Amino acid sequence: MSAKERRQAVLLQHTEVWGGGRLELIPFLYTEDYAGHFPGGYEVKGQKGIHDMVAGLRLAIPNWRQEVLDLQQRGLRVATRYRSWGTQTGPFLGIPGHGQLINILEASWFRMKGDRIAEQWAFPDSTLMNQQMTAKPA
Repeated sequence: MSAKERRQAVLLQHTEVWGGGRLELIPFLYTEDYAGHFPGGYEVKGQKGIHDMVAGLRLAIPNWRQEVLDLQQRGLRVATRYRSWGTQTGPFLGIPGHGQLINILEASWFRMKGDRIAEQWAFPDSTLMNQQMTAKPA
């Protein structure tokens, strides 16, 4: 797989899987033994794990979107900085939704295996996200 194709796979997981809810793309973009490392020691294993995580987020924030602002690549490693946003209408991370807008910056490092994502380290602005989710409605 070329460097361009690896970058495209990472972009698709941002825009189509997370940002578009296209869970049917997961087997084409993530390896079966995918490992995701998220804040608070939260670990996601395999295609089912990433499927369940994205599905859960999109239940709480159905209009979730991601816009990639920067992308860097070196060999089988790809890094992105991106903006994520949406309106929380359901419970997420134990916090009930009351129509608040979530708008945060994130960064992720990806390790590719062939043409798919094998591992991810995600760094969302968890503090800002928590502040926005717990803010009192106006």
